[in-house]
Amino acid sequence: MVGVCREKSVSKLDTFKGRITIFPGDTNNRDISQKAVAGCDSVLTVVRGGDLEEGESQGLPVWSRHVGDPILASNMTRRVDYALFMMAALTNDELVHEAPSIVGCQTPSALAHQIHIPQ
Repeated sequence: MVGVCREKSVSKLDTFKGRITIFPGDTNNRDISQKAVAGCDSVLTVVRGGDLEEGESQGLPVWSRHVGDPILASNMTRRVDYALFMMAALTNDELVHEAPSIVGCQTPSALAHQIHIPQ
């Protein structure tokens, strides 16, 4: 397993040493990305997370295929929930060949635009 991670966050992944190869750098750095995916059998699609903030998990973010979708207007996702989404994407067939934009599930725009199913 291989990942690209911000240089200042590499130490947060120390518990995975020996199980994952980390390429420190920005995900928008073409050289870093090319080195990271060389020889890989599959690649997890990059997700646009908007602005990221620290804090406790609020749950799995909501997503849209369209950056301008009103559900994304809050433009804020907890960093931990971004990671949660990336892990969930590994087993979500809806996200194959997608590059979704996400927003925190508890942000004002997500709460205002989610479909609520009566129980």
